[in-house]
Amino acid sequence: MASVNLIRALEENLWDFWKVFGRTDKGTLAETPEQLWFETELDVLPYNGVLRFRETEDIDAKIDAHFEHFKKIGKPFYWFIHPTMEPKDLEIRLPARGFESVDSLTGMTAQLDQLPDLGPLAAGVEIREVVDDTEVDSLIDFLMWRWEVPSEHKSFYEEIMRRNKFGQPDQLDRVWCAWKDGAPVAKAVTHETDGVIGLYGVATRPEARGLGLGRAICLQALQETDAGRGLLGVLHSSPMAVGLYEKMGFETICDFKVFATAGSFHV
Repeated sequence: MASVNLIRALEENLWDFWKVFGRTDKGTLAETPEQLWFETELDVLPYNGVLRFRETEDIDAKIDAHFEHFKKIGKPFYWFIHPTMEPKDLEIRLPARGFESVDSLTGMTAQLDQLPDLGPLAAGVEIREVVDDTEVDSLIDFLMWRWEVPSEHKSFYEEIMRRNKFGQPDQLDRVWCAWKDGAPVAKAVTHETDGVIGLYGVATRPEARGLGLGRAICLQALQETDAGRGLLGVLHSSPMAVGLYEKMGFETICDFKVFATAGSFHV
């Protein structure tokens, strides 16, 4: 059985990472010990969702409240199925309201001082942390491509970047990009909380696949964030990437799922 502490690390780091999206000027973040959910000005996924749900009383009414709210404001939303959720039959209750499982994630952990060496990069590729304002626009364009977000929402990403204070010593979120011919072709984000470093948002542009950038950018981002401290690393892998992370030393701990309207969630 997986360690309760490892499950907690996977859940809490993920929840804390996603909170930033509800803290924008036009966003909403609602948190209690039982629930955590957020909404933003964007009307696309994954920018509105229920992240934590641990309810034991008036369950149906509380579930229905979320569906009614997002229907009223006309925004699609998703619902994270996590190991400590209550009730345990959410995977039955949500489909009864039109949701279905649209993504499966594998929660994995590793001791970061035991990761393998980075090794040489492909010719013409450089990986570096985004700390320069002049690189932020390129990063924003990459993010908007990744999530298929309309260009009119660029100001939302600019606010996120401003709030995250990239390059400042006290920041929790750090972003790495792989650059080739002056353009970002891969990215990864780390988020640190209470001795745990989470890896998020790993993506590579189609034209740069096959260069080993996925492994390289993950290792560099995690190792530079850890800086030799030997902290715990956590990530939530797509089924396709589990093998990659296993070769890096990550072990499977538990499963997560994402429920939403069929075909509405793309990762």
